[in-house]
Amino acid sequence: MNLLDKFKNTFLYCDKYKTHSEAVIIACYFNPQGNPYRLIAFNKWYESIKHLNHRVVECVIGDAKPELPENKYISRIHTSNLLWHKEALLNKIISELPNKFKYVFWLDTDVLFTNKNWLVESVESLQTNKILQPFEYCVHLEKDLYQPTFNVEREKEFVSNPITRHPKMWRSFCANHNTSKYISCDTNYDKHGHVGFAWGARRDVLDEMPLYDKALIGGADHIMAHAAAGQIGHQCITKAFTDDIEAINDWSALFYNLINGKIGYVKGELYHIWHGDLGKRQYLKRIQDFTSKAKNITERDENGLFITKNGDDEYVKQYFNHREDTTEDLLNNDESKIKIREEVRKNQARNILRQQYPDADNSFIESMVIGYLSDSTVIGTAAGGNVFGAVIGDMLNDDTDKYSGGDLSEHNDEENFS
Repeated sequence: MNLLDKFKNTFLYCDKYKTHSEAVIIACYFNPQGNPYRLIAFNKWYESIKHLNHRVVECVIGDAKPELPENKYISRIHTSNLLWHKEALLNKIISELPNKFKYVFWLDTDVLFTNKNWLVESVESLQTNKILQPFEYCVHLEKDLYQPTFNVEREKEFVSNPITRHPKMWRSFCANHNTSKYISCDTNYDKHGHVGFAWGARRDVLDEMPLYDKALIGGADHIMAHAAAGQIGHQCITKAFTDDIEAINDWSALFYNLINGKIGYVKGELYHIWHGDLGKRQYLKRIQDFTSKAKNITERDENGLFITKNGDDEYVKQYFNHREDTTEDLLNNDESKIKIREEVRKNQARNILRQQYPDADNSFIESMVIGYLSDSTVIGTAAGGNVFGAVIGDMLNDDTDKYSGGDLSEHNDEENFS
């Protein structure tokens, strides 16, 4: 290779994720309703990782048509029933990986990382940890956008408070667990952190203990997160998987003995590309409704995917038909929640400033509030540090329903369970 070619290659990859020879990305793709936004998200994601070691499998349900080209990195599996095959597919990929890959990262095919060095830093973390999430914060993007429409840095200050957290942003479960095991054990999803999108682990861990693959309408990431932390029988899991909790607890205990709390994370943000309204995903309800049927589905096909001959996947079909409808107005519910939380923050700013400046007139207070909303350092300067972090919960405990527009526990369950 001459100097010009070396320069071109260096320039080409300077803004791409840094690679590691012993690390591999695995993923599965299925689009049973032919949602065009899923394929758009996949293409954007694949463009970001295709230069890395990777294996992707497309799961084609019934007589649906494949959407991805087959090659040595992208394979295809056909199966008869529409169930949540994600973990079974990932386990199959892992079982077939070459021995040279010592670190495995399973990603959703709709995510982007801001930290270009996330893979290398994850491998470094896995020298002392056994499992991790390769991001600290995650953001749900708006339709057709690949950058957040709000100030992510400013929102980090509020991300762990369910009332003022931006509805499109969470801290990761693993980052919270590293901060405090009490936070990761919280029964409120917004507090304990997001469990989905992307994980990584040592290869020997996954060889010894395959991913839990019986969550046939989703939720396996949530099971795995609490299991890795030793939170067996956690309320998040028991209230959802009521009909199959024994099997889950058995798997969780074995998984914890293997991980032994060695959980890591990597700095940086993960962006989730839009492919449908979050409000239609009904994370908790779908699991509660379907687990009794899932418990009785035991037969597998030749690829290790669960199948049923009794129409027990009809609920899943109806769920996906509802979830994948993209004809509605753009996220009206989330937009209203953003406005509500902004109003909460304005009220908090006014109260704190009035305490600090009791003799100030309203025009001064309002100008400082406006300044805060455009620059998060204003309140810190005016009120003598990060006052919000210390007082935010107490200030709003008596007015939760007034500002949130309803029962926060229901909001948390329906939208944020993963």
